[in-house]
Amino acid sequence: MQIGRNTLTEANFTDDTPIDFQPAKRTKTVARLYDSRKRILVTGGAGFVGSHLIDRLIAEGHDILCVDNLFTGTKRNIEHLQGNPQFEFMRHDVTFPLFVEVDEIYNL
Repeated sequence: MQIGRNTLTEANFTDDTPIDFQPAKRTKTVARLYDSRKRILVTGGAGFVGSHLIDRLIAEGHDILCVDNLFTGTKRNIEHLQGNPQFEFMRHDVTFPLFVEVDEIYNL
């Protein structure tokens, strides 16, 4: 059998030839697992749909940053989340820049 320029023959490779499989050396990498805790931004989180989405995401164990300008949403929709260490509310109009570090964004 010819592979490229090298020729393998029965003389130098047989079924009895021991093959030493070594696992690849692993370097320490930091990677996020899909099921790990995430920091999630929910814009419009004080609205009806947003507040229910936040309830679901907190139940899954994620940290939530809720951003809302309260034009149509109300604080009453998220008052049950005040004091929860996984929840943070920021009154902000998303038509202006907002610089935060998050893993996911839900823009409602």
